[in-house]
Amino acid sequence: MVQPLLPMEIFFWDTKGNVTLNGKIIATSGTIGDIEIYEDHIGTTSTPNSSGSGQWAGLSIYKDFFKVGGSKGYVMFGNDVIPASTGGAFTAVGRIVNQAPNTSGGYGYDQANYGLFIEVTGGTKNYGISSNAALKAPSFINTKAALLTFDSGNYTIDFSQFNVILMYFNDPNYDVVEVTLPNESSVARQFGVNNLPTDFATVITFRVRSYSKDIILKNIYDHNENMIDYRMVKGDSIIVLISKIDGFRYQILNHSH
Repeated sequence: MVQPLLPMEIFFWDTKGNVTLNGKIIATSGTIGDIEIYEDHIGTTSTPNSSGSGQWAGLSIYKDFFKVGGSKGYVMFGNDVIPASTGGAFTAVGRIVNQAPNTSGGYGYDQANYGLFIEVTGGTKNYGISSNAALKAPSFINTKAALLTFDSGNYTIDFSQFNVILMYFNDPNYDVVEVTLPNESSVARQFGVNNLPTDFATVITFRVRSYSKDIILKNIYDHNENMIDYRMVKGDSIIVLISKIDGFRYQILNHSH
Protein backbone atom coordinates (compact mmCIF):
# COMPACT_ATOMS: atom_id res chain seq x y z
CA MET A 1 0.00 0.00 0.00
CA VAL A 2 1.35 3.42 -1.00
CA GLN A 3 1.51 5.82 1.89
CA PRO A 4 0.27 9.38 1.13
CA LEU A 5 2.78 12.20 1.47
CA LEU A 6 2.45 14.33 4.52
CA PRO A 7 1.75 18.03 3.91
CA MET A 8 5.27 18.96 4.98
CA GLU A 9 6.70 16.52 2.39
CA ILE A 10 4.62 18.08 -0.42
CA PHE A 11 5.37 21.72 0.35
CA PHE A 12 8.27 22.93 2.47
CA TRP A 13 9.33 26.51 3.11
CA ASP A 14 12.52 26.96 5.12
CA THR A 15 13.59 29.98 7.18
CA LYS A 16 15.72 31.35 4.30
CA GLY A 17 12.71 31.59 1.98
CA ASN A 18 13.58 28.53 -0.11
CA VAL A 19 10.57 26.49 -1.22
CA THR A 20 10.61 22.75 -1.94
CA LEU A 21 7.59 21.43 -3.85
CA ASN A 22 6.89 17.80 -4.71
CA GLY A 23 4.12 17.81 -7.33
CA LYS A 24 2.77 19.56 -10.45
CA ILE A 25 2.66 23.33 -10.93
CA ILE A 26 -0.15 24.79 -13.07
CA ALA A 27 0.30 28.53 -13.57
CA THR A 28 -1.61 30.83 -15.94
CA SER A 29 -0.33 34.10 -14.50
CA GLY A 30 2.47 35.50 -12.39
CA THR A 31 6.17 36.09 -12.97
CA ILE A 32 9.46 34.17 -12.87
CA GLY A 33 11.97 36.88 -12.08
CA ASP A 34 10.97 39.57 -14.60
CA ILE A 35 9.51 37.06 -17.08
CA GLU A 36 5.71 37.11 -17.10
CA ILE A 37 3.49 34.02 -17.23
CA TYR A 38 0.34 34.05 -19.39
CA GLU A 39 -2.30 31.44 -20.12
CA ASP A 40 -0.84 30.47 -23.51
CA HIS A 41 2.79 31.59 -23.29
CA ILE A 42 5.67 32.70 -21.12
CA GLY A 43 7.44 36.03 -21.64
CA THR A 44 6.84 38.76 -24.21
CA THR A 45 3.68 38.56 -26.28
CA SER A 46 4.64 38.18 -29.95
CA THR A 47 3.66 36.35 -33.12
CA PRO A 48 5.81 34.36 -35.56
CA ASN A 49 4.98 36.32 -38.72
CA SER A 50 4.82 39.89 -37.45
CA SER A 51 7.54 42.49 -37.88
CA GLY A 52 8.83 45.53 -36.07
CA SER A 53 11.55 46.06 -33.47
CA GLY A 54 9.56 47.11 -30.40
CA GLN A 55 8.11 43.69 -29.62
CA TRP A 56 11.36 41.72 -29.78
CA ALA A 57 12.97 42.60 -26.48
CA GLY A 58 12.88 39.61 -24.18
CA LEU A 59 11.83 35.98 -24.38
CA SER A 60 8.67 34.35 -25.79
CA ILE A 61 7.84 30.66 -25.35
CA TYR A 62 4.67 29.23 -26.87
CA LYS A 63 3.83 25.55 -27.37
CA ASP A 64 4.76 25.79 -31.08
CA PHE A 65 6.92 28.93 -31.21
CA PHE A 66 10.09 30.17 -29.53
CA LYS A 67 11.72 33.60 -29.74
CA VAL A 68 14.61 35.22 -27.88
CA GLY A 69 16.47 38.45 -28.52
CA GLY A 70 16.53 42.18 -27.98
CA SER A 71 15.59 45.37 -29.80
CA LYS A 72 18.61 45.08 -32.15
CA GLY A 73 18.24 41.45 -33.15
CA TYR A 74 16.40 38.22 -32.46
CA VAL A 75 16.14 34.52 -33.25
CA MET A 76 12.87 32.63 -33.62
CA PHE A 77 11.77 29.08 -34.41
CA GLY A 78 8.25 27.82 -35.00
CA ASN A 79 5.69 26.54 -37.49
CA ASP A 80 6.12 29.49 -39.85
CA VAL A 81 8.20 32.55 -39.02
CA ILE A 82 8.12 34.42 -42.34
CA PRO A 83 6.81 38.02 -41.89
CA ALA A 84 3.29 38.49 -43.25
CA SER A 85 4.51 41.49 -45.25
CA THR A 86 6.93 39.33 -47.26
CA GLY A 87 4.28 37.56 -49.32
CA GLY A 88 5.04 34.63 -51.58
CA ALA A 89 4.23 30.94 -51.37
CA PHE A 90 6.93 29.79 -48.97
CA THR A 91 7.38 29.01 -45.30
CA ALA A 92 10.25 28.87 -42.84
CA VAL A 93 10.67 27.40 -39.37
CA GLY A 94 13.72 29.46 -38.43
CA ARG A 95 14.51 33.16 -38.68
CA ILE A 96 17.49 35.27 -37.59
CA VAL A 97 17.45 39.08 -37.68
CA ASN A 98 20.34 41.42 -36.92
CA GLN A 99 19.45 45.08 -37.33
CA ALA A 100 21.99 46.61 -34.97
CA PRO A 101 23.32 50.01 -36.11
CA ASN A 102 27.03 49.56 -36.81
CA THR A 103 28.74 52.73 -37.98
CA SER A 104 31.43 53.32 -35.35
CA GLY A 105 34.35 51.54 -37.03
CA GLY A 106 37.65 53.14 -37.92
CA TYR A 107 37.93 55.55 -40.82
CA GLY A 108 38.05 53.79 -44.18
CA TYR A 109 36.68 50.47 -42.92
CA ASP A 110 33.29 48.95 -43.59
CA GLN A 111 31.29 47.84 -40.56
CA ALA A 112 29.89 44.34 -41.02
CA ASN A 113 26.90 42.76 -39.30
CA TYR A 114 26.54 38.97 -39.25
CA GLY A 115 23.23 37.17 -39.00
CA LEU A 116 24.85 33.95 -37.80
CA PHE A 117 28.38 33.31 -36.58
CA ILE A 118 29.26 29.60 -36.42
CA GLU A 119 32.34 28.13 -34.75
CA VAL A 120 32.94 24.40 -35.07
CA THR A 121 36.00 22.57 -33.70
CA GLY A 122 37.00 19.14 -32.44
CA GLY A 123 36.72 17.08 -35.62
CA THR A 124 39.42 16.03 -38.06
CA LYS A 125 37.34 18.11 -40.44
CA ASN A 126 34.70 20.66 -39.44
CA TYR A 127 31.73 22.05 -41.37
CA GLY A 128 29.59 25.05 -40.48
CA ILE A 129 26.44 23.93 -42.32
CA SER A 130 25.22 20.64 -43.78
CA SER A 131 22.02 20.77 -45.81
CA ASN A 132 20.07 18.40 -48.08
CA ALA A 133 18.60 21.41 -49.88
CA ALA A 134 20.05 24.26 -51.94
CA LEU A 135 21.43 27.29 -50.13
CA LYS A 136 19.97 30.60 -51.35
CA ALA A 137 21.77 33.94 -51.04
CA PRO A 138 22.41 37.07 -53.10
CA SER A 139 26.10 36.12 -53.17
CA PHE A 140 28.46 33.45 -51.94
CA ILE A 141 31.84 34.65 -50.71
CA ASN A 142 34.84 32.31 -50.69
CA THR A 143 37.78 33.37 -48.55
CA LYS A 144 40.03 30.29 -48.57
CA ALA A 145 42.79 29.42 -51.03
CA ALA A 146 45.50 26.76 -50.86
CA LEU A 147 49.04 26.87 -52.23
CA LEU A 148 49.89 23.51 -53.79
CA THR A 149 53.62 22.95 -54.32
CA PHE A 150 54.85 20.01 -56.40
CA ASP A 151 58.35 18.91 -55.47
CA SER A 152 58.98 15.24 -54.70
CA GLY A 153 55.93 14.04 -56.62
CA ASN A 154 53.69 13.69 -53.56
CA TYR A 155 50.98 16.22 -52.80
CA THR A 156 47.79 16.57 -50.77
CA ILE A 157 44.79 18.74 -51.50
CA ASP A 158 41.35 18.88 -49.90
CA PHE A 159 38.61 20.18 -52.20
CA SER A 160 36.17 20.35 -49.29
CA GLN A 161 38.28 23.01 -47.56
CA PHE A 162 39.58 25.08 -50.49
CA ASN A 163 38.03 25.93 -53.84
CA VAL A 164 40.92 28.05 -55.18
CA ILE A 165 44.15 26.11 -55.74
CA LEU A 166 47.31 28.09 -56.48
CA MET A 167 49.88 25.69 -57.99
CA TYR A 168 53.67 25.95 -58.07
CA PHE A 169 56.44 23.79 -59.54
CA ASN A 170 60.10 24.72 -59.88
CA ASP A 171 62.25 21.58 -59.79
CA PRO A 172 65.60 22.52 -61.45
CA ASN A 173 65.86 19.04 -63.00
CA TYR A 174 62.53 19.14 -64.89
CA ASP A 175 60.65 21.59 -67.11
CA VAL A 176 57.17 20.20 -66.43
CA VAL A 177 55.30 18.10 -63.87
CA GLU A 178 52.34 15.79 -64.50
CA VAL A 179 49.61 15.79 -61.84
CA THR A 180 47.00 13.06 -61.41
CA LEU A 181 43.98 14.55 -59.66
CA PRO A 182 42.32 12.65 -56.75
CA ASN A 183 40.08 9.72 -57.70
CA GLU A 184 36.45 9.33 -56.69
CA SER A 185 37.04 7.50 -53.42
CA SER A 186 39.63 10.08 -52.37
CA VAL A 187 37.24 12.98 -53.09
CA ALA A 188 34.49 11.15 -51.17
CA ARG A 189 36.75 10.88 -48.12
CA GLN A 190 37.54 14.59 -48.38
CA PHE A 191 33.83 15.37 -48.02
CA GLY A 192 33.41 12.89 -45.14
CA VAL A 193 31.36 10.23 -46.97
CA ASN A 194 32.01 6.66 -48.05
CA ASN A 195 30.57 7.20 -51.53
CA LEU A 196 29.75 10.32 -53.50
CA PRO A 197 26.03 10.76 -54.27
CA THR A 198 25.13 10.56 -57.95
CA ASP A 199 24.26 14.27 -58.05
CA PHE A 200 27.55 15.38 -56.45
CA ALA A 201 29.20 18.46 -57.96
CA THR A 202 31.70 21.09 -56.89
CA VAL A 203 33.64 23.75 -58.81
CA ILE A 204 37.37 24.32 -58.29
CA THR A 205 39.65 27.01 -59.72
CA PHE A 206 43.27 26.06 -60.48
CA ARG A 207 45.86 28.75 -61.17
CA VAL A 208 49.58 28.43 -61.88
CA ARG A 209 51.71 30.94 -60.01
CA SER A 210 53.57 33.45 -62.18
CA TYR A 211 57.00 32.10 -61.14
CA SER A 212 56.16 28.41 -61.75
CA LYS A 213 57.22 25.99 -64.46
CA ASP A 214 54.60 24.17 -66.54
CA ILE A 215 52.05 21.89 -64.85
CA ILE A 216 49.99 19.22 -66.63
CA LEU A 217 46.64 18.21 -65.09
CA LYS A 218 45.88 14.72 -66.34
CA ASN A 219 42.57 13.18 -67.44
CA ILE A 220 40.31 16.23 -67.68
CA TYR A 221 37.37 16.40 -70.09
CA ASP A 222 37.49 19.38 -72.44
CA HIS A 223 34.62 21.32 -74.05
CA ASN A 224 34.25 18.63 -76.72
CA GLU A 225 33.97 15.81 -74.18
CA ASN A 226 37.45 14.54 -74.96
CA MET A 227 39.63 13.38 -72.08
CA ILE A 228 42.90 15.25 -72.30
CA ASP A 229 46.02 16.07 -70.33
CA TYR A 230 45.74 19.84 -69.91
CA ARG A 231 49.04 21.70 -69.89
CA MET A 232 49.13 24.94 -67.94
CA VAL A 233 51.91 27.51 -68.05
CA LYS A 234 52.64 30.29 -65.58
CA GLY A 235 49.68 32.64 -65.15
CA ASP A 236 47.14 30.17 -66.57
CA SER A 237 43.83 29.62 -64.78
CA ILE A 238 41.27 26.88 -65.24
CA ILE A 239 37.81 26.38 -63.71
CA VAL A 240 36.97 22.71 -63.31
CA LEU A 241 33.68 21.00 -62.48
CA ILE A 242 34.04 17.82 -60.42
CA SER A 243 30.85 15.79 -60.79
CA LYS A 244 29.42 12.27 -60.74
CA ILE A 245 26.01 12.65 -62.40
CA ASP A 246 27.30 11.09 -65.65
CA GLY A 247 30.18 9.20 -64.07
CA PHE A 248 32.92 10.68 -61.89
CA ARG A 249 34.94 13.18 -63.89
CA TYR A 250 36.83 16.46 -64.01
CA GLN A 251 35.35 18.77 -66.66
CA ILE A 252 36.74 22.08 -67.98
CA LEU A 253 34.22 24.90 -67.62
CA ASN A 254 36.46 27.83 -68.47
CA HIS A 255 40.13 28.65 -68.90
CA SER A 256 42.38 31.64 -69.47
CA HIS A 257 45.94 32.08 -70.69
